[in-house]
Amino acid sequence: MYNLLLQSIEKKVPITQAAKIEVQNAFTLKKLRKRDYLLRDGDICNEMYFVKNGCMILYTLDDGGNEHVTQFAVEGWWVGDMYSYLSGLPSNMFLEALEPAEVLCIKREDREMLLTTVPILERYFRILLENNFVAIHRRVANLISKGAEDKYLDFVKLYPQFALRVPQKYIASYLGITPETLSRIRVQSAER
Repeated sequence: MYNLLLQSIEKKVPITQAAKIEVQNAFTLKKLRKRDYLLRDGDICNEMYFVKNGCMILYTLDDGGNEHVTQFAVEGWWVGDMYSYLSGLPSNMFLEALEPAEVLCIKREDREMLLTTVPILERYFRILLENNFVAIHRRVANLISKGAEDKYLDFVKLYPQFALRVPQKYIASYLGITPETLSRIRVQSAER
């Protein structure tokens, strides 16, 4: 049940067998059906989620009820509202299963305990935060400086697994374009 999580950790830091047991004890498994929520607007995000299988989407709603996707997460990815998780303040996000999923959950207090008992995990989580910062920076730069076609082509290049797995309307929302524009770009790309 924990193989993928332990592999994710071992790719970034060395971990002992005893530490692996500590990690396993800190997490719980949640099974989700398609369209189940782990987080809703107004909730405090008290857990971070490691996707064991399935596909998750993190988004916010504007005043008109339009969804604005901020993150997708598939097998081996972490997801949650880091702002709410770290600040303890209510989230303005929704975290939803796009397909049946299983996630490993760690509560804030269990993570803190784990960081004390397995200090090498401080490095692991620091690396994750640094990678997240780089990804967010790249995304913001792309959103403000690139046209729709370039944004889509970069997205497909970086995340080819999402192009076929995630409904087009969510990809368009993530890219900050309309579904119609995305459809046109996809048709033009296929014709080349």
